[in-house]
Amino acid sequence: MSITPSPSESVAKAENERQEQVMAVANELSRNTLLICHSLIV
Repeated sequence: MSITPSPSESVAKAENERQEQVMAVANELSRNTLLICHSLIV
């Protein structure tokens, strides 16, 4: 028998990965926004 993670474990894992992706996108967006604002000011 293969040991499969419980549904709640895999859901938590998927949630963590999704949050990491969201954070990465948010960081990218904020960086771009800062660059745009900076270039507008300068």
